[in-house]
Amino acid sequence: VGLMTGHIRLSGNSYADSLPASLSHGITTGLLRDSLGFDGLIVTDALNMRGVLEGRTEKDVLVGAVAAGNDVLLMPSDPVEAVTTIVDAIARGDLSSERIRQSAMRILEAKARLDRSAESTARIDSVVRALDDPRADLEALTIARRSITLLGDRNALPIAGPPRDILMVSLDHRAGAAHGGDPLAVELTDAGIGPVVHRSFSTVNGADASPALIRNAAESDLIIVADHSAGTPVRGWNVARFLDRLATSTRPVIYVAFGSPYGIGPAVRRSAASLVAWESTDLASRAAADALLGRSRICGKLPIYVSDSLPRGAGECLDQSVPALSPPRMAGMEQSELDAIDDLVRSAIADSAFPAAALVVGRGRHIVKLTEYGSHTYNLEHPLSLDDRFDLASLTKVVATTTAVMRLYEQGLIELDRPVADYLPEFAAKGKGSVTIRDLLTHTGGLIPFRPFYALGVRTASEVRRRIMSDSLVYHPGADYRYSDFGPITLAWVIEEVTGRSFEEVLRAEVFEPLGMTDTGFRPSRRSEDLRFVPTELDGYFRNRLVRGEVHDENAWILGGVAGHAGLFSTPGDLARFASMMVSSGRIAGRQFLKPETIRLFTAAVDSLGLHTRALGWDTRSPVGYSSAGQHFGSRSFGHTGFTGTSIWMDPDQNLYVILLTNRVHPSRNSRGHISVRPAVADRVFDAIVSPGE
Repeated sequence: VGLMTGHIRLSGNSYADSLPASLSHGITTGLLRDSLGFDGLIVTDALNMRGVLEGRTEKDVLVGAVAAGNDVLLMPSDPVEAVTTIVDAIARGDLSSERIRQSAMRILEAKARLDRSAESTARIDSVVRALDDPRADLEALTIARRSITLLGDRNALPIAGPPRDILMVSLDHRAGAAHGGDPLAVELTDAGIGPVVHRSFSTVNGADASPALIRNAAESDLIIVADHSAGTPVRGWNVARFLDRLATSTRPVIYVAFGSPYGIGPAVRRSAASLVAWESTDLASRAAADALLGRSRICGKLPIYVSDSLPRGAGECLDQSVPALSPPRMAGMEQSELDAIDDLVRSAIADSAFPAAALVVGRGRHIVKLTEYGSHTYNLEHPLSLDDRFDLASLTKVVATTTAVMRLYEQGLIELDRPVADYLPEFAAKGKGSVTIRDLLTHTGGLIPFRPFYALGVRTASEVRRRIMSDSLVYHPGADYRYSDFGPITLAWVIEEVTGRSFEEVLRAEVFEPLGMTDTGFRPSRRSEDLRFVPTELDGYFRNRLVRGEVHDENAWILGGVAGHAGLFSTPGDLARFASMMVSSGRIAGRQFLKPETIRLFTAAVDSLGLHTRALGWDTRSPVGYSSAGQHFGSRSFGHTGFTGTSIWMDPDQNLYVILLTNRVHPSRNSRGHISVRPAVADRVFDAIVSPGE
């Protein structure tokens, strides 16, 4: 255990003297050691700070800090010279060797407790390696997240829902800062919560909100003030007056203090909510963005008294509401088991199962693994990025079509046991009048499994529709199960009919925007060279080109790239938001997107005779034989796979999801190596669970 002494002079007690605590023998030794019995390490605050050096030489400060009883001297301007100064003080008799021995013993005992007794000094190269590890960055971010303190109305957060016009104002007293960027603005813009207008504002020279800034505020739906001057006295500056000027716009204001909370009271009273982020650093900006967006739990507390209305211990708690990268231990999972998956996937790439893969593993709101592997193609020219979009193939059936049906079912616009022909009268042709919406969702409607329209000379969406509508059944509805793309294709037309909007528009408004899936959508059927899209097949029989950024499925391509069975493109991050919602009882960003009972209805296996494993739109884990979900996912697990090499599986009993995206059809669809990878990954993930998690 350690304790830091500050450069603050205390008064009103018998141990106080005229010196700051860091140089006071009365406080450091008399109070801490003798009276309170503290026997841990005592560390000074930074000794290069102006507050302790004012009126003193650095040598006096160094000797005084040791004489006071400190064990570790933090940040002297020249560590080598500091050692010389202490040695000289011992030689003069200003410090005793016994005093040095006491601190040395405490330091050695601390090292022994940390199992560092065999090392007299830290190895700098090992420190650098540890700090360069992305896991160290994540731990640092986790600490910063936990420090964020929410004051004011907890209902003002998170920032969620439909995109909003946001004005972000950065306040700063530092020279040149008002002309630069703000990491918080970058984080908010990247989150896709709406257009973010960023204005930087200097607090120097008593400046105030300009008429132009007031107009910006009036044109916005939300104002975020990032105060990098918080706690720093600036002559002529008054943050309360500035906020009062912004408040004339009547728009809600969220205030973020990147500094000391002293003096924050007026800002808290003038804001819908206030956050204390404690320091003006990139890390603090990331933590503040996570808090604003619901990507982390907020439960920090003020460690000091600010005012009667903001006492020590003040701070609201708000649960995390959207998924974000977290250390596996927070989700009750073992890091080493998750790390072992890397070798498995890289081995599959080496065996030419697929050139590129992205893996997301999450538990509830915690994303515990988000990793990219390989390159777009085997020539290694374009390494995969986590921002790249994959062709989801048949995951379109569940992420898009089934989810839209679930939303419309809840709104009373679609009834599961109503005949499809009630919505699309032309569907009744050739004996299909009794086929229901439920039949299409479970692939038990009697529709033919597949027709390669591209090989039949069909080239228009209208002709595809005419042929499906005029098709005959191949078995009586409900008597058998045959997986068919034509059910989801028809469901997309039903969705258009009941809403009066295009399928693509419905999905954007009803699914993707509410879920914050800003990188998810369909693509037109035309050649694309956009390197943000992972290529699929080198098509030598229909389009005669490398297929990139246009749907791989030929029938979906003829339908214009927008179809109920295939055509959707997305990223690992967007799919994590979707999956997290599904395993979190339909909630995301503090809102109920789907009812829990709707999710249970659509994801439960429906066949009691053992003919198939289907639910409504979704598939469930097979209790016998092969399953792409592996051997350990629970009986209520549900998921789906896609022809291009994509898969998504969820276990609601463990709040667990695994998303594996690959382009296994590159360069051709003949590769089958992905089939064994899917269950192996799922089993490794399940083996990583060690506890329920936070």
